[in-house]
Amino acid sequence: MAKQIVVTFMSGAEDGREIEPASTVVSIGREERNEVVVPYDSRISRRHAQIEMSGDGLYLRDLSSRNGTYLEDGTRITDATPIQPGTLFRLGRTWLKVDLVD
Repeated sequence: MAKQIVVTFMSGAEDGREIEPASTVVSIGREERNEVVVPYDSRISRRHAQIEMSGDGLYLRDLSSRNGTYLEDGTRITDATPIQPGTLFRLGRTWLKVDLVD
């Protein structure tokens, strides 16, 4: 069975909410057309970041956002950055976690 990306809100108005997009490329931002929508955080761009699952793992990419995308250790990412399931990351003021489920 194929793995599926799960994104969990770890802070903010939707703390604890899980989203299981039916896609291997998951966009995150304020716009409704994203798979993960965060409308309440004004520091998040309309199309802020993207998670991609490919054959060799998970990747997190910033989509040229104004305020950046950060890993839990404070590293600001720009290009596709390999991440592990369970990784925490921040967009604006909102912390999210990415996992894989069967």
